[in-house]
Amino acid sequence: MSEPEIFRTSGTLFESDTNVLALTETLLPMNPLSRPGVRLMDRFADQVHFDDCKISRGDADKELKQRTKHLDKLRDMISENIGTYYAGTDATIAASILFSGGVERWRARHVAGKVTAPDAELYAIRSAIVNATSRDDCTDIFIFTDSMASARQAVDPSIHSGQGHSVAVCEALQTWFTRKDGQSITFVYVPLRLQWDLHYKAH
Repeated sequence: MSEPEIFRTSGTLFESDTNVLALTETLLPMNPLSRPGVRLMDRFADQVHFDDCKISRGDADKELKQRTKHLDKLRDMISENIGTYYAGTDATIAASILFSGGVERWRARHVAGKVTAPDAELYAIRSAIVNATSRDDCTDIFIFTDSMASARQAVDPSIHSGQGHSVAVCEALQTWFTRKDGQSITFVYVPLRLQWDLHYKAH
């Protein structure tokens, strides 16, 4: 290939043949947490919620305004409860910011390496959940994300890219759910173009 062709076709996918031997992610096809009946969603499906929405192209402005109202109302409601931890996550640099009672409690930015955006988002989600579940006063968790696919993968320990993050999330949540009754986690979809409050702070 000529020099200009190499430049035009360079990127993570193109470099994969030279970097494949340097891959360090371990996949666990027989992970104990992915067995039927043991999986997080088999045992605690009523405590894991997804607040998703689809924005249609025809009436996007109206739907985005409605979503912003919903997000603002939800933020105001959950910020009143000290035991509710909520986080904005972002895939740009695997960042998460954890709040409780309207106060920032923790912030992290992780170097994710050469990964896809969904894997970086999964890393950010893991970071927020593991930190929130380690707090004694945590009764509810809300994760504000622009990637519901990553949110759903976070509670799926089966084999996939970023499986280690999902396993860590499932372990943390199962331990947290069994500590006491009534705890829950909700993944809330925030359309990226809203540049909305809590989610955008992690950006």
